[in-house]
Amino acid sequence: MVVKPAAFPKGQNGISEERTGIPIPAGPVPKLALNALISGPYGTSPPQRDPSPLSDRLANSPSSSTQAYPKMMQRFASQTGLKDAAKAVSKLPGRNSFSGDLTPPKKPTPKESPSPGRSLSSSPQGFIWPATSQGGNALIVKKKLESLSRLLVDHHFDVKQAEIDLFICLHNYPDELDLMINLLVYLRQAIQNERRSRMDELLCRMMLRAENMAFLNAYFKRTNEDLNALAVKAMPFMLKKKDIWEIILLLSDCTREDLKSQTLDTLFRENCFLSSFLCRELGIHLWSKDLKALSEILLKDLKKADNLSLCLDRKLIDHLPDEATLRENAEHFSQWANRILPSIFSLNVPESFSSLLKTRRLDITRFLNSQSSTGENPIKASRTYVGELLCQRILCPQILQFVDKDKHPDIFSILLSLTKVIKCLSHESEFDANQGIYASLNPLLEENRAKFQSYIDSISLER
Repeated sequence: MVVKPAAFPKGQNGISEERTGIPIPAGPVPKLALNALISGPYGTSPPQRDPSPLSDRLANSPSSSTQAYPKMMQRFASQTGLKDAAKAVSKLPGRNSFSGDLTPPKKPTPKESPSPGRSLSSSPQGFIWPATSQGGNALIVKKKLESLSRLLVDHHFDVKQAEIDLFICLHNYPDELDLMINLLVYLRQAIQNERRSRMDELLCRMMLRAENMAFLNAYFKRTNEDLNALAVKAMPFMLKKKDIWEIILLLSDCTREDLKSQTLDTLFRENCFLSSFLCRELGIHLWSKDLKALSEILLKDLKKADNLSLCLDRKLIDHLPDEATLRENAEHFSQWANRILPSIFSLNVPESFSSLLKTRRLDITRFLNSQSSTGENPIKASRTYVGELLCQRILCPQILQFVDKDKHPDIFSILLSLTKVIKCLSHESEFDANQGIYASLNPLLEENRAKFQSYIDSISLER
């Protein structure tokens, strides 16, 4: 029989069916049963907190819900700071792969690019930009030129981007020119041999801009660059990127930069000027067909002649009995040269090559006019420097190039004597008495000097 709630006076046991929704047996309710009822799942009193540590409660709990959510426990532990929860989660069955470390994983940081002044860890040489003053725009320049430092460590070095970065720095920070030269010199010294070609390509790319000529000249003065070898590499590269007329203008800019550091006493006396090497390479490219045809004519003519009677080399004619026979050979050589030189001085010169010679001569003439007056005619003086480029650097080496010295030593000796005559004509000088048998060829020089000067003026002087 179920007793109605009204049968129980209020406050007797502190509980009623209305409050619990549970049928209450009649009679007095035992205290133990009352406590169990109140603390049950539907009781109204708040549950008592278990004073035992959380780790023990988690380890001894039969519930499988805790075992199913180890990640949730990790987040809970990391948020609440309950480090002892790690031990409990690590003891859960079926979670052997969990290490028990509830420290939140660190986000991977992006790989930092090496900054100037800091060692590149991937570099086998431990490359570091040289220490410089930190004032002004030095740090900005070093930061922007990081692409250069990658030449040491990156197999995919972007030489085009490196040249652009360097050009932008030269344009925006001209006050830091010395710093940029120091950085490039330092890089050249640190670079390995197998990467020298990439460095040469960088220099060749810089030659395509007239604005870079001042920087390049200053850089070459600080290094022991082989300008001859560099010019041989640079000219084919320039011919692919520019047309002939653009290259001629670039070489004119290069010539003017070389002249800025010259005086009348040192004008192109040393073999260390980039413009001379580049003009030589372009001249060979433009004049090569005509020079090859000239060499074939000379070889064909000498194969028909008595070569020993034209030879002036004592090592080849040491069987001759006296000096009279040697002078006779010199006379025969003069007759042969008088017949050959007019054909050389009428050699065809392409218009583009003539333009190259004219621009170079014009630049040199302006330089001579800007110097203190020496009483010498600038037009006449400039002919010497153009003749030096034409004859000593282009014509004479090409004449000897097509002759095998070992197979035809006599022909090579005769052509070598011919080039000596041409060089004297270009220098407007004579053979000294201490040059032996060659001193007897001075009449040959006088006879052909006017022809040579007329030829040089016709191809290098604006009319």
